[in-house]
This record gives sequence, C-alpha cells and structure tokens, in this order.
Amino acid sequence: MRSYSSPAETADRETIAAWQLRKLQKLVQYSYEASPFYRRWMDKAKVRPEQIKSLRDFSRALPLLRKEDVLADQAGAPPYGTRLTVPPECLVLQHISGGTSGRGQEVQGLTLHDRLQIAYMFAYGFHYSGLNPGDVVAMTFPITTSSGGTAVYDSLQRLHTRVLPIASYDTVTKLKLMRQHGARAILATPAYLTVMETAARTQLGWDLVRDLPVEIILTATEAFSVDRALSIEKAWGAKIYEWYGASQRVGAANCHLGAIHDGKRGLLHHFPHLEYVETLNRDTQEPAAYGEEGEVVVTFLTSEASPLIRFATNDRARLFPASSCPCGICFDGYEAGTISRYDDMIKVRGLNLWPVTIDDVILMAAGVRNYAGVVRRADGGREDILIQVEFDAGVSAGDRPRMIGKFSEQLHSITGLRIDVREAAKPLPEFKDSESKARR
Repeated sequence: MRSYSSPAETADRETIAAWQLRKLQKLVQYSYEASPFYRRWMDKAKVRPEQIKSLRDFSRALPLLRKEDVLADQAGAPPYGTRLTVPPECLVLQHISGGTSGRGQEVQGLTLHDRLQIAYMFAYGFHYSGLNPGDVVAMTFPITTSSGGTAVYDSLQRLHTRVLPIASYDTVTKLKLMRQHGARAILATPAYLTVMETAARTQLGWDLVRDLPVEIILTATEAFSVDRALSIEKAWGAKIYEWYGASQRVGAANCHLGAIHDGKRGLLHHFPHLEYVETLNRDTQEPAAYGEEGEVVVTFLTSEASPLIRFATNDRARLFPASSCPCGICFDGYEAGTISRYDDMIKVRGLNLWPVTIDDVILMAAGVRNYAGVVRRADGGREDILIQVEFDAGVSAGDRPRMIGKFSEQLHSITGLRIDVREAAKPLPEFKDSESKARR
C-alpha cells in the first residue's frame, strides 16, 4: 500500500464512523446558526441540530438537497445565495459548476481553509498514482471558474510536484513542451488523450512510448471501457489512474493499483474522514447494496463558506467494499471507469441508451479519429439514431465501408437498436483541451 495518511487509511469502520458523526454534528450546527438557507431548510423538515445523534439520524431526518434548491436560493440572493456562511470578504475563490445538464450553475464560495481542504482530499489520489516531489506533471485542465483546474493545481502543489500548465497551447505545442520539460505524468481526459496520441503520430511522427517519458496518466470526467483504457495505456506506455470529483466537493481516486488491475476495473476509493458519501437507490432513496448502482449523495465534512449537506449529485456510480481491492486501504469506493450522469441516458424506442456504450464500440477501433451521434424524431414519430464516424487519413477507402458495417452490427447486438452509422462528410468538432468534455 502506498500510504498518504496511514491513520485514516487503516482505521476500522467504527473509528471512521465516530469521526464522521462528530464532524457532521458540528457541520449541521454551524450551518443552522450561520446560514439562513439551512435554518429554513431544517425548520421545514422539523429537524434541530441536536437531534442528530447517529449517522442514521443524519440520513433519515435531513432531506436530500438538490441542484434546484441551490439555484432557487442563488436566484433570490445572487451570486452565492443565503447558503453562504461567511462574509464575502472572507472568500478567496468561487467555483461554478459546469452546468452540463443545461439547468443552471451552482456557485460555491471558498475560503482559504476550503481551498486547502479540497487540495488535501485530491492529493490522496495523485500520491497513490506514484507522483513524487519534483515530478513534472503536464496539466491539460485549464484554470477557469470550474472546480477542476484549481483543485488539481492546488493538489499537485501540495505534493511539491512541478506543474507544467499547458492547457492554453495547441495540441502539438503541448506535446513538444512535455518532451522539452521531461513530463513524467499527464493530466487529461480520455477523449483528449486520444486527440494527443493522434496528433503525435500524424503531425509529429512520434511514437509516444519512445518519444515521451510519461509513466503516469491521471484522468477524470469520462466513463471508459477496460479495453479502451488498456488501449490508451499501450499507446502512451503509461499506467492510467482515475479520480472522481465535482464542484460540490466530492472526491474518490484509484489506489496504487490503478484504474485497471489484472485486466479488471479498479476501485475509486472514497475519503470518509473528509466526506460523508451516501450511494442511494434512485427510486427508493435507500442505501444501495455493494455491487449495485446508485446516486452519489455527498456532504463534505469541513466546509466553511458554502456547505452542501446531503447534496444529490445526479451522478450514477456502482458501490463496492474496500475488501474488493487488494491494496489494503480501508476505504470503500466506486467502480473505476463507470461513473456517469443520470441525465446522460437517452431513452430510444423504449430502451435505455448510454453514450458510453457507443464509445466502447467505435472508439476501440484502430483508425477512428472521432464520432458524433444524434437522436432525432422522424416522420410518424419514429426515433432514429445517426452516428457519424471520422476516420484517420491512414484508413483506406476500401476499409471504411467494412468498418461502418461492423459498427452497425455490434451496436445492434449490444443495444437492441438499429443504428444508422455513416462516415462523416467533414471533420467533426475536436476536443481542444481537457475541459472540453466528451459529449458526442
């Protein structure tokens, strides 16, 4: 086990539960006293802070907090809402959620304490990956109002790595800078890793294994198949480590075994001494059993400025016990490479279609550069799916129809849906950096 904070990583469940309860009680009391929003929220639920005497009380007595609740509060008292528990002059940063669902963006005000605590949480995963002080880390996540860039930057600095912030450069320049500075690690989404590999091969004539010293790949934001992860590892000659995070201050990360271990998915370990994570059945709101999928509900235990208590993230994850991972860390976690959004799912002709299913078929084929899909309602109300595939220049004109036909057959076999797959008539939009989330 590569330990970062051994007392927490090896504690028994009873000790961790006691830590969590004490911190939750303190957070609930603090939020009730300092935030008009939480005072109204708890009064409406007929709950007083002193009634929270167990973790069960916390989960049973307090309702779920959802995005709509936060947005309504912000609308009445912009930009932070009445949830803010400190004067604005105490803030050093604000995170704004990505708003990928199109339903508005939450604003999280952060004090210096908040910022340091977030950095501490994500530093676990980056340390587990094998990063050492002085390692050069190429960071393709830009620093913007979203939480990803600043959280990653702060965490890497906490570990005393040398951050190479290359997000603003074009792909070829990024690659050249990585070679010039001897980057041992890269931080990028799976989609952008593929863009970089293609650019290295087609524009620079590089073999990444030979021409770059990268040993560690740190990735997030997208689901991926085992085969796709192994393909990326082979192309880069490096090991993939995933982390999971959001502006709502939830975090999980692979241990030293990585995202894929012995050909199987690894575990994204939680950090229960820093966060209280619930995984709830979407329909019943009861805790999901190990091996089952559920919605991620988070309470960060040491929030100072913009607490979120029992925030339902709309993220879909599969829960597994710590014992399912042989690393020795006592933290439960989520299955690597499978976290997604509930609003990513599309219902077509009565069947559930997850975009990652399309990824697993098309992006695994050698010679595919990108693809884009659309679901449309045709005359008569029938729903049709069109997938356009963009090939690398090296794929011959004769091979392309054969590959298109194979994609159609595979997708029908897996999804039960007839999907129209065609070659793209013109280049498709490309991911320029790791903030360009793959929403094909």
